[in-house]
Amino acid sequence: MERINEKVMKKIKARLDEGAKKYGEEILIDDDREFVNEALEEVLDACVYLSCKIIQLENKFKGIQNDSEC
Repeated sequence: MERINEKVMKKIKARLDEGAKKYGEEILIDDDREFVNEALEEVLDACVYLSCKIIQLENKFKGIQNDSEC
């Protein structure tokens, strides 16, 4: 049985591979992107997506149809 850490590592590897395909290379140490700003934007996006999922689950639990906004 695959352990949780192995599953996490596979997801991280898949994400890195996807980024390499999209941008054509690995992340370079002298990359000119603003890594802190990029990370903040990604975390804020994650907060939105997780909030929408929580609302969907709450509505499902209460028997309410999901809002189409999420």
